[in-house]
Parts: sequence; structure tokens; C-alpha cells
Amino acid sequence: MKKICYLLVFLILFASMGCKALTPQKQGEEKKISPEKPVIFTTEHFITEKIEFTSPNFKHWYLRWFDDKTIAVIMHNQSIENPPVELIQRVYAYDLENKKQTFIFEGKFPFDFNVRLKKLANGDFLLQGSVMALEIESQTFKLKRIFHYPDGAYAADVSRCQEQILYIKEEDGLYLRTIASSKDIKLYSVEDERIRPAMPQWSDDEKTINYLLVNIGSYSENKFVFLNPITGKQSSFKVNHAYLGWWFQDNKRFVTATPGASFGFVPKIKVIDISSNQVLEFQPTDEVEILCPPHGDEILFEQKDLDVPGSKFPLSKLMILNVLTNTTEIVTPEFLNLSSSVFSPSGNKIAFLANFISEKDLSIYITKRKE
Repeated sequence: MKKICYLLVFLILFASMGCKALTPQKQGEEKKISPEKPVIFTTEHFITEKIEFTSPNFKHWYLRWFDDKTIAVIMHNQSIENPPVELIQRVYAYDLENKKQTFIFEGKFPFDFNVRLKKLANGDFLLQGSVMALEIESQTFKLKRIFHYPDGAYAADVSRCQEQILYIKEEDGLYLRTIASSKDIKLYSVEDERIRPAMPQWSDDEKTINYLLVNIGSYSENKFVFLNPITGKQSSFKVNHAYLGWWFQDNKRFVTATPGASFGFVPKIKVIDISSNQVLEFQPTDEVEILCPPHGDEILFEQKDLDVPGSKFPLSKLMILNVLTNTTEIVTPEFLNLSSSVFSPSGNKIAFLANFISEKDLSIYITKRKE
């Protein structure tokens, strides 16, 4: 399963090739970016602005939000000249108001598909990779420490109080460890090599554990499992080729999506209500992908048109589905290779990566609702 996840990540990387790395800006150094004329796009209710942020010979990979004015920019140096074994990541904090970037980290810091940046109980941030995490100070955005997962772990989620960690061991199963004592509880044991746990995560209130059971023999049989670690109560839901899922802020609902035509299915957004054991389904048009947690009752998703003549990438636009009113809004015009879309903590802004030319590097865009 580990090899499959890494292979898919590298395939994504080769889609946007770059150059060899140069010496990075020193850790803790802050750089003022010269303002450039913004590129602005509008839809009926939203306005989108291109953000000018670069780091020599590194390409944008993922975006996350520290707060409503500061984004985490995760970059990589992947290119034909730099094969996968030489893959290096850089992490920056970028202040959108002051156009200021702060270097946080450079090194081998692999990610799975679910890149998590969470605010810890002490107010700092934890950026979680697949084998380790970075604890980042909330005031200075400087690297505080590197949090190493247990030996053999390749996907994990650390609790906000940093007392427990969910993690997966390849060929073995899913574990819950009390960090202070290194005491493990095995939550899922791999007995059939075709069925593997993936993407373990806590609900925001950390009362429920969630993970994906990947059926390698039949991805249409993939299931999300929900477990109360105190009572042992457990439920599961089949999700048809879904590989990502996200908690709502109420800790009662969970959203995932069946992508659609490329997998031979009708595209569907599924909202699983854990409290009532019910599933609501919404059917968008075209291909669909959800890459971030909902905000309130709103789900942000990418709607993709796969049939684009002469392009390696689909035409994609961002949409918002309100599950309470069952209404959708168009957020952005269509882009090529749109990815890494994510709500800000307040829900008032959206960050994403995209471009208009297949061969061009991805750029950062920030969207907000018109006043």
C-alpha cells in the first residue's frame, strides 16, 4: 500500500516537471516580495486573485492555511533531472497581506494524499507528512521540532494535545499509541493482504477515529470505518473508489466522493451522518474531487471536464455545495490542472493551485466572496 501511494504521488509530480534545487534561503530568514500587478478573475459571487510567490527551481505542490492571512506553501524539486529518490520538499509561511515569506523547512518530507495541518492544543501548528511531522510556532512560523512517528509507521495522525497518535504499519495494521508510555493498541489487523487500512484520522473533537479500508482487489468495495475508541462502537460505509474523506466541523458528519466517469461510476458526493447512521447523496455533473474539510454546511469541490481536446489535464472549476439547502455556486472560472483547493479557517477565503497552460508551472490563487 505504501508503494502504491508513493507511486501515485510521483506520477502527479512528473505532470509538472521542474529543475534542480538551489541553496535555500536560511531557516528563519524572511524575504519581502516585490509586489506585482495582480491577475484577477471574477464569477457572479466570487473574486479570484493570482498570488506572486516563487522559490528558485522549486514548484508549488500543496497549500494549507495557518490563519486567514497566512498560507503554508509546500514545494518540491521534482523534474526529469531529479528522480524520485532525490525528491526534496520545502515549506514556507506566506503572509498574504504583507507579501512576506518565511522559510520553515527543507528536506525529504514525503506526504500521502491527505496533507494535514492542524492547530495543536498549545496554539502551535503540526504539519503532518507520511513518516514524520513538523511542529511550527504560531507567532513566528519557525520550525519548533521534528516529530518522528513510531518505527515502521508511514501514515499517522497526532492528537491535538500530542498525547496519542494513530499510525499504520505496512503489512501489519492500524495502531493507537499513547506517546508518553509507547503503549500500543491494535485497532485493525491485516489478515487479507488485499484489504489494507489507510488515511487514519481523528475527528476534530478527537472522540472518533476514522480510517479507509482499501480493497486492492476491488476498489469499488473501499470502506470508511468509524470507531469510538472508548466504547468500541464501530460502523462502516462502502464508498466506491473514494480515497479521501473529511470531517465536518460538527464532528457528526463526514464527506467523501465517488469521482465519476474515469472510474466507471456516476459522480456522487456522499455525506455520512455518524450520529444517525444515514448517508445523503448529491449528484454533481462531470468528475468531482473534494480536497479539504467542509466549512459549516458548505463543501468545496473541484468539478472536472475530462474531455478537453489537446490537453493533458482536465478543465476544472471550483464549486461550493451547501448540503443544508442543496444548492451549488460556481466559485471560479475554468483552469487547467487545478489542485490543492482548501478553505481558510474562517471559510471566507479559498486557496488553490492552477494554471491555464498545460506545460506551465502551477500558480497560487486566492478566492474570496464579493462584498
